Amino acid sequence: MKKILVLTFALALLSACGGNNVKQNSSASAQNGADGAAASDNFNAMLTKAKAGDAEAMTYVGVSLLKGKNPAQSIDWLAEASARGQGGASLVLATIYDTGKIVPQDCDKALKYYMLALQQGEKAAGCILGDKYAGIETLCKQNQDNFVAVVWYKKGLPEEDCKNALKNFTNIDTVKTRTEPLIVPAKGGYL
Repeated sequence: MKKILVLTFALALLSACGGNNVKQNSSASAQNGADGAAASDNFNAMLTKAKAGDAEAMTYVGVSLLKGKNPAQSIDWLAEASARGQGGASLVLATIYDTGKIVPQDCDKALKYYMLALQQGEKAAGCILGDKYAGIETLCKQNQDNFVAVVWYKKGLPEEDCKNALKNFTNIDTVKTRTEPLIVPAKGGYL
């Protein structure tokens, strides 16, 4: 289910941001009518579950609404799901605040949600944070600090998204990290 949510989010974000360069083939377009009705039924079923307090359904509804005309409503559902422990929702919120394409960019909120997503089991968030501190990530870039980058990368491994960790640090296990807790600049949190 998590992989489906991440894929759905990626497509939704592309659509919402006007970056829809994805080519649709004719058979997909032909099925759109039938699939649209099924999708609508599925959305309504998930909306009912979300209203009843199902955090996973809240994430689904929030991601689905990114395609719509009410991003504030989407963010409300995602924030509620995040507060209920849904790492996928936290990761989506982090990306929304990081990119600044749906709402104004807010780097403090982006970092907060990346850290929360990692706490909630989304290892990809550790890889993204590692990239930010390694000087790779261009959005909400942090001051380059390889020690901090390695700490985040280690929390994100063995996710495939940590490919940059292996490019930047030949053997990540040999990179020394600080022994004292590091205060992350985004309003709290310790590494």
